[in-house]
Amino acid sequence: MAVCRSLPRTGYRVSRVPRQPHCRSGLLAPDIAFLAYLVNRTAAPVVYNVLHTYVVPAVCFLAGLRMQHAPLMGVGLIWIAHIGVDRMLGFGLKYAEGFRVTHLQKC
Repeated sequence: MAVCRSLPRTGYRVSRVPRQPHCRSGLLAPDIAFLAYLVNRTAAPVVYNVLHTYVVPAVCFLAGLRMQHAPLMGVGLIWIAHIGVDRMLGFGLKYAEGFRVTHLQKC
């Protein structure tokens, strides 16, 4: 059950929502692109890179913002967070030369 309180003199409401397991699993969802390496090694970097660029999740978030659809905004934000964590850990966009060759190594 969600708990909501109004902040004093602001009119804003703060809600405490129970943790949802789909949020934690959604953080790893773009890594399904690894399965493309099992199917086709030439198309796999393209699939991986499409799912690991900021364009698609930003459009997802902005569409959710425009339509006032919180779950779509959440998907976009979780996806953006996933990409950010990948970059922080050194996993960059892939080249066709191999899975371990990334754009971060060529900087």
